[in-house]
Amino acid sequence: MATIPCAVHKVQTCSPSKLTKQFFRLLLVSYPESLSHTPMDNQDGVMAMAVEAALEWNRREKRQMRKLQRAVREKGRERTLLKRKKEDMAAKKAAKQNVVDEFMPFFDAIAKNDMETAQNFDETAMMNTIRTTLNDG
Repeated sequence: MATIPCAVHKVQTCSPSKLTKQFFRLLLVSYPESLSHTPMDNQDGVMAMAVEAALEWNRREKRQMRKLQRAVREKGRERTLLKRKKEDMAAKKAAKQNVVDEFMPFFDAIAKNDMETAQNFDETAMMNTIRTTLNDG
C-alpha cells in the first residue's frame, strides 16, 4: 500500500483510502446541501463540485506548506544568528584567556619580589594588549 503525505497529520502519512475519505468529508463540508439529495442525472454538477473541492484542498495544502517553509527559514536564520553570537563569545573569551596566560609570569614575578624577571616584560606591549582587550569588549 502506497503512502501519500497527509494534510491533516503534518508529519504522518495516509493511505490513499484515508485521503479519499478526507476528500469526501471536505466535499460534504463545502457543499452539504448539494450532495445530500443529488439526482443521478446531475453528475456533471457533482463532478464540478468535486473538482472545485479538490482544488480548494490543494490550495489549503499549498498555503500550509508555504507557512511551514517560512517557519523553517526563520528557524534557520535564528540558528545562524545564535551560532555567530556563540562564536563571537568564544573568541572574546579566548582573547581574555590569552591576556591572562601572557601576563601570568609577570604577576608571579611581582608576587615573589623577583624584580629581574618583572623588568624583562615590555610595558608598552603589555599596555597595548590590555587596551586592545578592553576595547574589544
